[in-house]
Amino acid sequence: MTTKEGYEKIEAQLDEMEAQIEELMAQATQSDYDDSLTDIRTKQERAKAKLAELDEASGEAWRDLKAELDKAVSDVQNALFVVTSD
Repeated sequence: MTTKEGYEKIEAQLDEMEAQIEELMAQATQSDYDDSLTDIRTKQERAKAKLAELDEASGEAWRDLKAELDKAVSDVQNALFVVTSD
C-alpha cells in the first residue's frame, strides 16, 4: 500500500483479527494462554491506534506511520499464528 487507498483493507484485517482474538479469549482456560491473548489484544489495539493516526496523516508523516502500522499488523499476525499453532 503506497497510498491511503489501502486504509479500508488494513482496517478490515484488524477487525478480523479482533474477532479471532475475542473467540480465542472466550475459549481460553489456561492462565498462560490468557496472558498471551492479553498481549495479542494490546498489540491489536496499538495497531488500531496507528491506523487511526495514519488516517489523519499526510506526506512524510504518513509514510513514517505506514511503516509503523505495517510492523504493528505483522506483530499481531505473528502472535496470533503462535497462539493458534500450539
